[in-house]
Amino acid sequence: MFIGDVELPIISEIIPSKEADVDEIKAFPSFDFAIDSIPVKHENLVMELTISGFVNSETHNQHLPIEEQKKELKNLRRREKKDNPINYKQYKGYLLVEEVNFVDDGDSRIVNNVEIIARYFPWPKYYLGDEP
Repeated sequence: MFIGDVELPIISEIIPSKEADVDEIKAFPSFDFAIDSIPVKHENLVMELTISGFVNSETHNQHLPIEEQKKELKNLRRREKKDNPINYKQYKGYLLVEEVNFVDDGDSRIVNNVEIIARYFPWPKYYLGDEP
């Protein structure tokens, strides 16, 4: 999977944020309404994605060393969302990367776990003219 021009060679899962909240609006007692209350669903402005995967030099397209892959992934936090397009399975849009976390368990020198937390801006809702 690519985020912009940065590759994450192995994806284990993508977890979207929870569903939108539902509130209930009560009728004012001073008005004579036939409806007692109305449920209102609030749509989140943007969804948060947690992307879990692995860096691995053997499965990377350019066979970059793990340390170089980590550096590229960490730099995603500094980039604008328009510089981070994504087109992977049902996710097509842009990511504003907030966190990039690595789990160095020391057991493997060829694979490292990575977790990316990002805001997902789906296309064409955002940036209609620029298809990722």
